[in-house]
Amino acid sequence: MADTGRGELDVVISDSRGGPLPVRCYKQHDDSYWVEFTPETIGLHKIEVTFADVPIVGSPFRCEVIDPRKVFFKGITEPFILRQPSTITVNRQLAGNGELAIELLDPLNEPVKLDMHKNADGDDVVEFTPTRTGQYKLNAKLAGFLVNGTPHTLVVEEQGKPTVYGTAIERPVEVQRPTSIIFDAKNCRGGLKIDVRGPKKTKIRHTVNKNQDGTTEILFTPSEVGRFTVHIEHNNRAVAGSPFEIEVLDPQKVIVNDQMTDEDGMYQFAVQQRNVIDVDATAAGSGKLRAEVRDWDGKSMGGCDVESLGYGKYRVAYYPHQPGKYGIYLYWSDMAVQGAQPLHVIAEGEQPSTSRAVPLTNAVTDASHGSIRSRSEDRSMQEEDGSEHLRVVLRGDGLTRAAIKEQAEFIVDGSDASREGQLSCSLIGQKADIPVRLTHLGNNVYKAVYTPLIPGTYELQVLWDGHHVRGSPFRVQIDAHSSAAEMISVDANTLKMGIINEDQLCLCCSGQLSAQCMGPTKLAYCELYDHRDGTYTLSVKPSEIGKHTLVVKYSDEHVPGSPFNFNVSHPPDASKVRVFGPGIEHGILSVFKSNFIVETKGAGAGQLTVEVKWHGEHVPGSPFLVMIVDTEQELQRFLRGDAPSPQPATPFIPPGWV
Repeated sequence: MADTGRGELDVVISDSRGGPLPVRCYKQHDDSYWVEFTPETIGLHKIEVTFADVPIVGSPFRCEVIDPRKVFFKGITEPFILRQPSTITVNRQLAGNGELAIELLDPLNEPVKLDMHKNADGDDVVEFTPTRTGQYKLNAKLAGFLVNGTPHTLVVEEQGKPTVYGTAIERPVEVQRPTSIIFDAKNCRGGLKIDVRGPKKTKIRHTVNKNQDGTTEILFTPSEVGRFTVHIEHNNRAVAGSPFEIEVLDPQKVIVNDQMTDEDGMYQFAVQQRNVIDVDATAAGSGKLRAEVRDWDGKSMGGCDVESLGYGKYRVAYYPHQPGKYGIYLYWSDMAVQGAQPLHVIAEGEQPSTSRAVPLTNAVTDASHGSIRSRSEDRSMQEEDGSEHLRVVLRGDGLTRAAIKEQAEFIVDGSDASREGQLSCSLIGQKADIPVRLTHLGNNVYKAVYTPLIPGTYELQVLWDGHHVRGSPFRVQIDAHSSAAEMISVDANTLKMGIINEDQLCLCCSGQLSAQCMGPTKLAYCELYDHRDGTYTLSVKPSEIGKHTLVVKYSDEHVPGSPFNFNVSHPPDASKVRVFGPGIEHGILSVFKSNFIVETKGAGAGQLTVEVKWHGEHVPGSPFLVMIVDTEQELQRFLRGDAPSPQPATPFIPPGWV
């Protein structure tokens, strides 16, 4: 400042929220100044420096404030496995936007190759494959500052048992893409058995390739979305973790609602307002939607949130702070959505109009927003009569009540309106909104159809040219059950097997019931006993052998699970059961074998208990008395009848029977 003349130095520092910070300025012997301040929050700070009320060159200056103490590591406490892909998760969301630099050194002090990317939660994921056992050193810096807790020592050990690894096990894979997992036998010899099943339990073709390092690659190409299972056995034993579940997704089936775009395919957003885009991923698999916003120069922007509406529906919300062009990039479980790379957005100062006309001849409907724009020739929106919406009449049961998973509908009759207009319907709930589909029936009459999935109270808004029709908004009650029969519960566990001429019982809950049981050729006798507490006991007495079908109805509607099927067989004959083997013979304690065989051939259907009984009756010879002695001499004396053999007070349980 020595050559700048007279004047006073003024320094103003604002934090990331725009608030001022205390500043201390100290003049040095060489007329320079030492400026001190203590940041209290992370984020971008602005430093304004003036001398004699004139900004110096470069002012205002930008300073990014970080907090390396707020960087946290996950997955570094347990030992890592040699030659197995390893993952370290770094959470620095509270530490600021500085550059993260991570270095990993192996036991020979050589750097390990690292792959870094962000996951759906915004954390940094570090992936590496250790090739040596021993201690590794982890170093991490944020914007050049050493992260708290580093350097940290990691331990890599060798695993002796066969292992299975691969990216397909760790995270979802894309449909129609070759998928592989690696089997490492760890030098253990033996046969390998592999079975790959699709979401519908169908067998999937796969190939097996031997690698030079001794591992085996299992390769298959999933052709549908869903959960695949891979069963792997080594030496006829399932390896640890088998069966392995692989989630297959299809990011191409993530559908973005483009009804809000203009003729150039651009979304018109308002600055300093919350703007939303609806996304439907119901057919894309069990993934997670993530969104990124970048400006036209590719710089990442904040302020974008993804809200899950349930049942695969999402809402992407963005709050632009200043006008400009932006790109919204969508990822389905970190897989790029091709139709959203990016979504082009123009943010303007005033709320723009993004509605567009839809010809009636095409009967185009918007299932996401439930709106249809009628054809209006030689008329502008400014000439609309404000009373037209009062001439619209609504009718139908769907205006007040509906049931989940059942289609409900109502009619919007605008035939008395003097001209055609724009109709929009929205069914808004606390947990999720319900799409309303509109169909034009002609003469300004529309049919509105919706299918609710979540019970509760909803608000139905019906607008004609932007105005609420008479009675709107309506209160719609969505019931959890479409019929009273769905509320009936039947305990049918006792119907798994029936005996001819024996009563079969099952418990039914709730009121007015009817039951009918049909055998192979005729009806079986049924009787309901009312316990007068909301439950009934149903007694069925079959009179013939074979498959029986039991129908339980409430108000002529099947209850859940009805009709029930069960088989009826002859009464069991315990005398046909044979029990033999060393477990029921006398023997010596040190070499006693406690196994025995129960043969039920010809005994009919029954339930075995180890006394031995068959369907509640003792089989021949039961209960079996087994004498266990210490020596061969004692056993021979007992078999000759020389030694007493008193009946024990309590049954003796040979070793291995429990």
